[in-house]
Amino acid sequence: MASSQHPTIPPVNGDFITHFRRVITAGTQSITVEVATFIDDGVEQPPTLYVSGDIDLNLDQLSDLNEALFRAQYAQQSARRAQLEAQR
Repeated sequence: MASSQHPTIPPVNGDFITHFRRVITAGTQSITVEVATFIDDGVEQPPTLYVSGDIDLNLDQLSDLNEALFRAQYAQQSARRAQLEAQR
């Protein structure tokens, strides 16, 4: 059977499009690194990098956070580039 492709439902007002998300935990603490685009009145805003939470980092978590921030930055740049190309 041939695979079928379903149309993507367009985002509605107030929705977020998540491009990247990473949660780093240490015991009961955690920090979240996320890149998301907010939809305002049907218009995509530029992708934004969010970092939230509270964590006492050891060297392993610091390395994880560094990697997550690097990947988030790449995701943010890629999402923004795709947005700009779609507007042409």
